[in-house]
Amino acid sequence: MKLVLSLAATLALGTMGLMGADQSWTGTISDSMCGASHGTTPAKACTTGCIKKGAKYVVVVGDKVYGITNQDAPGLAKYAGDSVKVSGTMSGDTITVTKISKAS
Repeated sequence: MKLVLSLAATLALGTMGLMGADQSWTGTISDSMCGASHGTTPAKACTTGCIKKGAKYVVVVGDKVYGITNQDAPGLAKYAGDSVKVSGTMSGDTITVTKISKAS
């Protein structure tokens, strides 16, 4: 019985460690109003304009739009509308960003 409890505790702690580890995604910094589509407006201008109107930054990866928890993360405004590599942790459909860099 002690062996089973010890194994269960080890697996639970190992899983918790994996959930907190940084992951990376390659996508585009956009805004919560437009998501993946900016129509005919250039992505950078549209994203910047929507943010000024109260939208939130998001990252679009493929056809999936992820919210960004820390809206003050360095690089969001700089890379608005650009292809980027975002590192951080995910909870549900929201990413807490730790690093943003231009996609290669």
